[in-house]
Formats: sequence, C-alpha cells, structure tokens
Amino acid sequence: MLELGEGSETVTVKESTVEVETVSSQLGDAITGTDVAALPLNGRSYTDLLSLQPGNSGRRFFSGPGIENYDLTARKNLRLTQTKSLEFRLELFNAFNHAQFYGPGSVDGNITRSTFGYVVSAAPPRLIQIGLKRCHFDV
Repeated sequence: MLELGEGSETVTVKESTVEVETVSSQLGDAITGTDVAALPLNGRSYTDLLSLQPGNSGRRFFSGPGIENYDLTARKNLRLTQTKSLEFRLELFNAFNHAQFYGPGSVDGNITRSTFGYVVSAAPPRLIQIGLKRCHFDV
C-alpha cells in the first residue's frame, strides 16, 4: 500500500498535424467531421475536398422527396331511351395538387454542379379531364 506523497507520475502529450494529400486520390484513412473542421484549408473551400476521393457510396444513393398522388374519377350514366344512353365523366389527376418531385432528373445528382442536391424539375400540376360519350344498345 502506498503512503500519501510516495508516488509520482509524469504524462507527456505530443500532438502532430496530418496534412491532406491533394496530389493523388489514394485513400489513407477515413476523415471524420472533427478532422474536416480542423484542416488547414488556407482559404480553400472545404467542398473542394469532395472531388479528391470518390468514396464508397453507390451512385445516386440519395432520393428526392416522396410521391403523394391521388387520382379521382366520377361518372354518371344517363339513360335517354331504351337503346340509348349518355355517359358523363369527370377525371382529376393529382386531385389535391401536391407537388410531385420524382424521376431520375428531379434531383440533381451531379456533385460538380452548383445545383447538386436541389430539386430541379417537377411533374405537371393537377389535370382535369371532362368527357361525354354516347352509347347505343342493341335490343
């Protein structure tokens, strides 16, 4: 058992900085968010670091906003005579007029463009179609 004041211990901590390899895209180690924040960028943009190494994510690993689409149809058959009738149709496509951002070109996936990750196109808004059809029955 040690008595008070009998033991002593010295701890020395040395820190060294690690520079980013900008000449080649050779992978050395994973870079964490803390590492990126501590990099000596010397006035360069940190987004320039993204083009140094392709990484291990698959192509277009992200997705755009979801789809919420409702189509409605209403129709009424009006009997005019025993052999003739009239059909009235009302069709609503995207009935509640929600914005539809889907398809391969809706979100820009090219990392070199300034619009990377932005929604750049949308499907058409609400469409309404009205139809009238005459029907003839053989008796």
